[in-house]
Amino acid sequence: STTHFAQAVELAETYNPEVTIEVLLDASLASLMSTGPAKSLPLAERAYTLAGNSEASLSNRAASVWGYLAFLSGDPQGLTECEMSAQSINAADLTSLHDSRWSWDALGTFSIAATLAERFDDAQDVLGTLVTAAGHTDAAEVTGGLAITQAIVAARRGRLAEALDFAERTTSARSEERRVGKECRSRW
Repeated sequence: STTHFAQAVELAETYNPEVTIEVLLDASLASLMSTGPAKSLPLAERAYTLAGNSEASLSNRAASVWGYLAFLSGDPQGLTECEMSAQSINAADLTSLHDSRWSWDALGTFSIAATLAERFDDAQDVLGTLVTAAGHTDAAEVTGGLAITQAIVAARRGRLAEALDFAERTTSARSEERRVGKECRSRW
């Protein structure tokens, strides 16, 4: 399957480099779970290189994913790249986001990297911005995912009551998603 993936990426690169970048980024993050950051990093590096001439949001996403995986692989420059990508996001633009892959955008990856680097204030600031934006767009699934990261930040700071509160929000968000889903299905 690795050979077929490589062939597909080469073919896509010829016809649509933006799709290639997205595929490489998604594959690098997906493989993070099964192979670890060091083996995922080459895919992100290739996407990062290809994204040099792409539109700003795709280039920013590539820089963020590369930075995140580089940081997890032990390169401190990765945290710097994640932070720069996060800083380039305009807070006003967050309320108009329609892409629900927020957990892997520049702000999400920086919040996780900052947490791992024990830069808890930075992580919490970014998470607060994302939660506010998610609230404006009624993105319950995003709010639930962010609450998990907020719980991790609070627990790492030793704020266990706060961590439990965030964990309860995750449960509430999931219950609301299920309720709305059932309601929508009953209308069909």
